[in-house]
Amino acid sequence: MPLWAIIEKLNGEIYWSDLKKRINIRYNNTEIELQLGKNLYTKNEEIFSMEVFPRAENNRTYVPLEFLIEGLGVKVSYTIGEGKTVLSIEKDSAEQL
Repeated sequence: MPLWAIIEKLNGEIYWSDLKKRINIRYNNTEIELQLGKNLYTKNEEIFSMEVFPRAENNRTYVPLEFLIEGLGVKVSYTIGEGKTVLSIEKDSAEQL
């Protein structure tokens, strides 16, 4: 998933450090830091892991769906049909209370 567009759509903040290849995210009272090519990330200073690490391609950063669900706490659903996949990402209703 392309990360920048998702974070902006969720009204979060995202920052990129080109020197360290590091991404900092602020979303829903949560601070997350992850790095390209590494499967570990920190969420509010606690360390977590992903099965697939973030990667950059064509000036976009991609992360696995696992990170969106577990790292950001968003709800992800998708439908497949007619030669395309439609992905829906929304704030978890439990986090909105």
